[in-house]
Amino acid sequence: MIGIGDTSAMVDTGGALSAFTYPSSQLETNILAATLRDPLNKICGQQRQSKALANVAFNLEITSAILISSNPRAVNTFLSEAKGLGIRVTNVYEFSSSDFSPQKISEFLSEKTYANVTTPVVLMVEASEAVGIAESLRHSNDHHGKIRWLVGSIGLDLRRVSSWKIVFDGGIFIEPHMPELVEFKDYFIKSLQVKLHPQKNQFLPNLMSFSIYFSKNGQHKLSQVLQEYKEEMFSCDASNRQQNLMPCDSVTPQDIHLHFQQDPRVSFVVKAISAFSAAFKLTMLNRCSNTFLDARDACTARLLQRSDLHKEILGNLKKLSFTSKKLKDKDEAATEHYFSSNGHLVANKQLIFAIHDQKKSMTP
Repeated sequence: MIGIGDTSAMVDTGGALSAFTYPSSQLETNILAATLRDPLNKICGQQRQSKALANVAFNLEITSAILISSNPRAVNTFLSEAKGLGIRVTNVYEFSSSDFSPQKISEFLSEKTYANVTTPVVLMVEASEAVGIAESLRHSNDHHGKIRWLVGSIGLDLRRVSSWKIVFDGGIFIEPHMPELVEFKDYFIKSLQVKLHPQKNQFLPNLMSFSIYFSKNGQHKLSQVLQEYKEEMFSCDASNRQQNLMPCDSVTPQDIHLHFQQDPRVSFVVKAISAFSAAFKLTMLNRCSNTFLDARDACTARLLQRSDLHKEILGNLKKLSFTSKKLKDKDEAATEHYFSSNGHLVANKQLIFAIHDQKKSMTP
């Protein structure tokens, strides 16, 4: 996303839509340096991860550590939390996206770690930076002492055999808890059941109707996206031409419901879209709910023409929060996601994984 024009609008938009993780640039000479740090790609607040990492280190009886991070606020938060827990941070390596150099980090670790000594290293970086550091360390000729890694990030592939798992073997990985949004699953399944009369299905927003189209003879067909989804999930044939595969038309919504899985690493996108839809709905209600029914469409049309509509939507967006449902009363408190004062989507829980080299697995 490239913002041109009013700096304040860019800051508001960049903050409130941070969950979409778009890289951003602001073409404005007097913009604050803080907004140059891609406000749209900081999701779920590394400050929360900083506190979680400090407390994990405390529970592992770590008394001193080295800190490496690309987030100044996360650095300050970790240093403050570590000090309160009695953890001494001996060295800090801080970098920005513009001067990111895995080789320099490798050299830094070579200088600050010692043979026959295990040194705890806290790494708070973006997923791409973590992979870059791991690749550099794996192929580096620099001699490092043994490192005990505590990594905080989001978006690292937990299911594949990756070089970063080999490098960070024996360490701890933390990411925000992003449970499945039940309402999205319900919407997705119900949207597949729309037949010839979508106007009768009020649960399907008009803006999302791209997922379904209708042929001239009125027969319901799935969009290309849903066809590909079925082919991927059920190994079926959407063209109905291959005799050795079952036709995708035979896959029922009930089948999809049973096999549906929402990857927790991308569920924040679902929440962000849901939040934006809800904020837009709140804006419409605020402006048009008291209007007579026959004039409501005209009110909505006028609303869409407002030049400051985005500001009102963003204002409502910051009022929202999402709480995952508990299956039973005895279950632990649900995870809550909310937008902070600067518009960042924040999770109140973190998942902790132990990194193992043998199977390259991640144990929660």
